[in-house]
Amino acid sequence: MQIVRLGLALAGLALGAPALAAQQPVSPHMPQHPHSGMMMDSAAMAGHMRMSDSLDARLDTLVGRMNKATGDRKMAAMADVINELVAQRRAMTAGMHRMMQSRDSMMRMRGPKGRDSTSAGPPAQSEHHPS
Repeated sequence: MQIVRLGLALAGLALGAPALAAQQPVSPHMPQHPHSGMMMDSAAMAGHMRMSDSLDARLDTLVGRMNKATGDRKMAAMADVINELVAQRRAMTAGMHRMMQSRDSMMRMRGPKGRDSTSAGPPAQSEHHPS
């Protein structure tokens, strides 16, 4: 009975993640390369797609092993799938944090209202007080 509950929970996680990802709003400014502040070029996008495909293939392999396993091996295979999901999620979250930190530092360098902070002279009075 415990195996069935764990299997159902795992299936819920696996099936729910794509649906949640599909519901996320897409910004016209994303994806951004974390170091350039510019739109990601096609080579970087292709690299990310290859990495994503590789991670999906690894997870597919583990799920296949889990589905074929029985008894104690089934529990071990389920643990492998869960550990892989957790590791991939942590890596994704760390990458998102790095990207946001890079974006924040780029915004700070540009100064208020997206202006380049290295530009000469103070902002015009009209920028602070509407007429």
